[in-house]
Amino acid sequence: MQLKKDDTPKTENLKLNDDGFFNTDTLKANDHFVSRISDEYSRTGNNTNYVGTVDYEYDEKTERNAFRMTEDDVKKAFAPTEQDKRKKKYTIFFISEVILYIVFCVFIFFISKCCFVDQIDIYYSLKSCIPLIIGLIIYLICDTIFIFAMGEKKGGLFATALLFPFYPFYRKKVIYESNLGVIPTILIFFAGIMVFITFGNVKGKYENVMYWEDKTTRHYMAELMDQELSTNKRLGTMMLSRLDLNSCDINIQGKNVKMVIQAKGNIKIDDINTNEAKVFETEMIYERDNPEKPFELTEVTLDGKTLTDNQLLQFQTKLETDSR
Repeated sequence: MQLKKDDTPKTENLKLNDDGFFNTDTLKANDHFVSRISDEYSRTGNNTNYVGTVDYEYDEKTERNAFRMTEDDVKKAFAPTEQDKRKKKYTIFFISEVILYIVFCVFIFFISKCCFVDQIDIYYSLKSCIPLIIGLIIYLICDTIFIFAMGEKKGGLFATALLFPFYPFYRKKVIYESNLGVIPTILIFFAGIMVFITFGNVKGKYENVMYWEDKTTRHYMAELMDQELSTNKRLGTMMLSRLDLNSCDINIQGKNVKMVIQAKGNIKIDDINTNEAKVFETEMIYERDNPEKPFELTEVTLDGKTLTDNQLLQFQTKLETDSR
């Protein structure tokens, strides 16, 4: 049986690896399957790998659809997105905000403490808080600079940093567009109102005694003024209605306490000549020998004249009962 002769011309004597063995032009023209696969493969844009000899003649469609990236494109692709940047920035803002609230809590604690511990010392307690206030304002200014550096440029932050009670509210409004920052602001104002009321009450009860520098003198004087009289009135209330207290010298020997008070007063004794002056120098001595007992008035000097026992009794009666 004779095999059918191949109709392909001029390939009878060629070997498999010889050029021209496969007439690709003829195959492509005659074989619809090969043509379709080759065209579709080129159109996919995935033909980026070549086996063997590099083909320098790229198909136009393959070149156009090929995936290529420059170094800048790679950096841009792996760079954080704007959402990532905002998330990171807000995380940093949140951490700084927590620190801010801790600082304000410490400030509110020390300010409020002035109202409950030894009220006679409130003036000096508040005075000792001045470095704390300065430190707080410095921190707020640093926080404002930090916020500016992070891109939130609001000039009002510097103003509210100096008016520090408003800072938490305005800061929260700028960064998060939230009104929750009003809570610490309200707490600061509440503490401020409490301090203002307490300061006014102490001023009314002790007047200039609260400004005396010596702490021991202030405390003993406050104890004396808080003594309750037989008329159910405070001794300090009666003193302040007739006397302007200037100073006090205290002598402590064991349980014995002697207080020498210098004042200007208008209490007169009928048989003591005070040169018709409306106000004259008054010196009073209070003593006690037991902390459980009240102070007792033991000696009074009016305008340089020491009172007798009877005159002392008259003075004490006028002081403790007559507040005109």
